[in-house]
Amino acid sequence: MTVQIQPNNVTDILVSPHKKWDKFAAHWISQIASPPVLMTVTAILGAATLSTTEAWRWALIYSFIAVMLPLLYVVWLLKHGKVTDLHLVIRAERIKPLIFSLICAGFVWGMMQIYMAPNLLLVLAALNFMQTTIFLAITFYWKISAHSAAASILALVVLYTTGLVAILILGIIPLVAWARIHLSRHTLMQTIAGSGLGSLIFSLAVLIYS
Repeated sequence: MTVQIQPNNVTDILVSPHKKWDKFAAHWISQIASPPVLMTVTAILGAATLSTTEAWRWALIYSFIAVMLPLLYVVWLLKHGKVTDLHLVIRAERIKPLIFSLICAGFVWGMMQIYMAPNLLLVLAALNFMQTTIFLAITFYWKISAHSAAASILALVVLYTTGLVAILILGIIPLVAWARIHLSRHTLMQTIAGSGLGSLIFSLAVLIYS
């Protein structure tokens, strides 16, 4: 069972961080490490690694279609009272946004393959499509942590592009999991499943485009 933080609780956290520093920290970790933010950072990292005009162009296209459009759709649903918050706490409320995200992910992945986008960005597009497909199937029956999946993918992309010198980035995975559990957004198993699924799909995408 999930517990939704009411607006007055969030205000209390922000106003009195010295009294509830753990909730304050967990709240902002969840905001900063939200899937749209981490997906955008991952795309920027991919473009920066390749450091070409073409890579930056595709990173912007990918970020707009695969990240911004689904986010705007959730904002629209929130504005019209069809979901309770941007993080989609209630499992049933995740279905329509995931379907829309799947359409966007499939469209941009297909476009990037047709026009031969750089391999690293194709990996990101492929794993986004595969992850969204699996997340949608799971969400009909169970709630899984998209935050943990996004954190794992970001950490693995950093390791993939920079090597073991960046191994400390792996610390983001338990940090994000702690925040989601501490806010009663997910259980431990849901964060482990999200992290494991993100790692598995990244590995498959790399194998496909290696």
